[in-house]
Amino acid sequence: MDRFILREVDNGNGDLFPGVKETLSALSEQGYQLYVASNGNAEYVPGALEREGLTSLFEGIYSVQQYQSGNKVELVRTILEKAGKDAIMIGDRSSDIEAGTENHLPTIGCRFGNGSDEELEAADTKVDSFEELLHVLTEK
Repeated sequence: MDRFILREVDNGNGDLFPGVKETLSALSEQGYQLYVASNGNAEYVPGALEREGLTSLFEGIYSVQQYQSGNKVELVRTILEKAGKDAIMIGDRSSDIEAGTENHLPTIGCRFGNGSDEELEAADTKVDSFEELLHVLTEK
């Protein structure tokens, strides 16, 4: 499925959410170290970031499959061991919020992604657009 999605992106089908490039660039310029923790295929996320020219903004790209983690909670724990504990978990699925909560991180639920309001209910903060992350993070 992930290869199909990448092929579709290569064919011009699919876009990033509005403001992704600008927001990630601004966060990186402000000194945030950005990491990806994905349940997806080990090839999908790096391939998608590469196609969008975003790879250089990330300190690390991690997938459950690549690190043979049982779940995202364990994957985030692995990242924290390498990157440090001063982090915020941002995501659009219940697995993201759970991974942040179980690792004692503040969580931001993204209402504009694939998850439902019910999945994001336990998030500490919720945002309705990618650009809103800049405002929320600079307030913390």
